[in-house]
Amino acid sequence: MIDRQLRFSRDFEQEADRIGMDTLIDAGFNPHSMADMFEQIQRSTRFSAKPPEFLLTHPVTAKRIADAENRARSHPSNTPTSSLNYDLMRARVLLASESTPQQAISRFESELKGFSASKTGTRYGLALAHIAAKEFNTAQQLITQLLELHPDNKALVIAQSDIDVGSQQLSKAINLIQQALIETPDSYSLNMQLSRLFAANNAYKKSVLVLTQLSLKRSSDVSIWFNLAEYAGLAGDILALHKARTEFFLLRADFDSAENQVNNIIKKFGNNTTELAEAKQRLINIKKLRENSKIWAQIAGLKTEQRI
Repeated sequence: MIDRQLRFSRDFEQEADRIGMDTLIDAGFNPHSMADMFEQIQRSTRFSAKPPEFLLTHPVTAKRIADAENRARSHPSNTPTSSLNYDLMRARVLLASESTPQQAISRFESELKGFSASKTGTRYGLALAHIAAKEFNTAQQLITQLLELHPDNKALVIAQSDIDVGSQQLSKAINLIQQALIETPDSYSLNMQLSRLFAANNAYKKSVLVLTQLSLKRSSDVSIWFNLAEYAGLAGDILALHKARTEFFLLRADFDSAENQVNNIIKKFGNNTTELAEAKQRLINIKKLRENSKIWAQIAGLKTEQRI
């Protein structure tokens, strides 16, 4: 009976591999990467003790690797081309995966000495690691080289502004970001950086202004509302603080906390006819959102029971 169940699961597994490869191809990835991934998994566990294959639910075997490779041969090889922004963001992810800046520095230096998928991305990651380690002179040398090749890249410009801040040149950093925003005024990353720089300069009202404008274009971004609430509080703008917290809690489906924020607005600003009317309408909207969330939760629960 168990043997039959395992054979049945193998059929599901083969179907999952087939659908997975179709998904890879539709997403623009190289179909041969599936077999490469299986081989890496197999190599990583080659020295560990494993039970027999027939007792494993999802074994990575030579047969499974061969099946993936055979499927890949029926499709044209599609090696995705990299891009500068991808290489830079990949470096940021690698930096975040390291426990300390010094470990990140060692990692990126090793990549530069050996194999690196992108020398530009590796140098950028190394520069960020030096910034995190407060080694701004070394970081400056790396970023200067990269900016000579890509002077308009937003990630590099932001890194330069971080170096300026670390070098006690906050005004220079603010001016750099403001100049970059002339070309791309709607840039999310540049506006977020400008709001942080204004806050670092204790210009909290300017930070609030920047984030308020940005929130009109990205109203579902939790980070914007979180930072806006923080800077509004530091600026002493209590109305903006409660409004930002309301949106933040709503995006997290915390309806009780959002409702409390609106009630605070009514208590503190109830004399303002416009704010009072807006707050009352917000309470009505919150009530509808809460009811809709309960309906969707019930539907999701029913679907889960059906799958079980």
